[in-house]
Amino acid sequence: MGGKRTRKGKHLLFYFTCIIIVSFLFGEGCIPQKRYQDKQQEQIQQSLMQAKNLMKKGNYKVALKKYQEIAKLFPQIEDKALYEIGLIYAHPKNPDKNFEESLKYFQKLVREFPKSNLRNQAEVWILILQGIKEKEKAIKALKEKISVLQKENKIKSKKINDLEKQIEKLKEIDLTIEEKKRESLP
Repeated sequence: MGGKRTRKGKHLLFYFTCIIIVSFLFGEGCIPQKRYQDKQQEQIQQSLMQAKNLMKKGNYKVALKKYQEIAKLFPQIEDKALYEIGLIYAHPKNPDKNFEESLKYFQKLVREFPKSNLRNQAEVWILILQGIKEKEKAIKALKEKISVLQKENKIKSKKINDLEKQIEKLKEIDLTIEEKKRESLP
């Protein structure tokens, strides 16, 4: 009954032992990696939430620094950080808003992350900001034109006042001459 093991049985036991050892080694190796990924994901979410709360509170400078830090620490979500930085620079309530900077960050997102799910939104923002830039140029040109016209208007108003004064003087002279003519007549 307890005869010799066959060669097939010896190998089967060896294979089974190898499978257990390999699964133990690789199985343990995956668990710490999974924990690391979970922890990193938690850090990312926490950082994004902090930055978003800062922005909601109107603390744009600190939120901007937080998103820049996020972009450096977590390259896997750099596109998200770039998008948010672009939004901060374009935010109407941001006292330091800068459409040029906003445009740069959206363009960087589109250029460096062509497969990002934020690409389409960034492209829309680019179009909006370029439109705003064009409108600002047109407004600046119109303001300069208005300034020139106001200066011309002041000059013309002064000339009109001078001419009205001359007309008054001429009327006085004319009346004086008329009176002298009447006095000289018998």
